[in-house]
Amino acid sequence: MDDAGNTIEAGIPPETGPAEPGSDAVEADGPPWRVAHEITVDAAVDATRLVTGELRRIMSFVAAGAVVAGIALLLIGVPTFGPMVALFGILIYALWNLRGPERWLLRRRWRSLIGGTQVLEIGEAGILVTNPATSGHVPWSALTEVHVGDRVIGFLREQALVTFAPLEAFGPPERREEIVAFARARVGSGTAI
Repeated sequence: MDDAGNTIEAGIPPETGPAEPGSDAVEADGPPWRVAHEITVDAAVDATRLVTGELRRIMSFVAAGAVVAGIALLLIGVPTFGPMVALFGILIYALWNLRGPERWLLRRRWRSLIGGTQVLEIGEAGILVTNPATSGHVPWSALTEVHVGDRVIGFLREQALVTFAPLEAFGPPERREEIVAFARARVGSGTAI
């Protein structure tokens, strides 16, 4: 168990049930690994940012263009419309790049999940995901990418986030690298569902 209350267990058969945050980690080698963590708003923001990076960059350019256009309109003598366009650009930039609005939105959209425990059982056949909203098996063939961000690891199908866990939930860096290498070697294997 780490300081954040996350648990990682390795070599535990899936039928033993989900790991509870706060329980002692079992030191064993190889899959299946069980990664348990509390779903937080910050982790949700980090996870969604894994898949929205390109769109975020595009919207930043659109916002910058609107600010420049608004200033240009103001300079050429359109005193009302120019500042409105510039303010619109600033608003778009803030909504897409500041964590506050995104935290508020995700807190509302994920209200039944925030504060709950999510357990990922990562094994040869795929990932068994259990959280307050659902429980299900995701085969490796259904995933196309394992993305390691600054604070979370996301399991994706093309650009759709399937599941995630904070980096610290995976334990020490060596264990994290072992799990990521294991998962990356298997994503996209077989026939996609």
